[in-house]
Amino acid sequence: MSERDVAGLLFTAEMYGVQLDQLAVHLAVSEVRARALSARWREQGYADSARLGPGRPWVWLTRGGLLACGRPYRPAPPALSRLAHLRAVTAVRIALESASGYTAAGAYWRSERRLRARMGSRVPLREHLPDGEVHWPDPAGAPGAEPPVGE
Repeated sequence: MSERDVAGLLFTAEMYGVQLDQLAVHLAVSEVRARALSARWREQGYADSARLGPGRPWVWLTRGGLLACGRPYRPAPPALSRLAHLRAVTAVRIALESASGYTAAGAYWRSERRLRARMGSRVPLREHLPDGEVHWPDPAGAPGAEPPVGE
């Protein structure tokens, strides 16, 4: 399995599922290449895909894919009622991760799915959690950070 496969599977797991065009942007590949990757994941039993609504097909992980990623999430296709929301959250994550300084600062995204899994049964399913958290370990490089006094 390639680094690109691992990155794509982990991204898909954390986002509940992604549309093919957004997977391509995240992995910095063409849509044709992203389609080939997702087809290979389906053949390996790691993912499923389908056209769930308007636009490109959606890709989500199966139980086997989630286990391969070490994620304790419940395997399921993205809910139809949440497709537009999931697409918007994915767009925000992609934009943040492409911001200058994000990688250099060691920033990372913690998904709603991960937050919900960490909190376990302490959070009712319908209770609102953030769509994601951005952790920016180097506060001096965070967007909107104030420069140190004297500079």
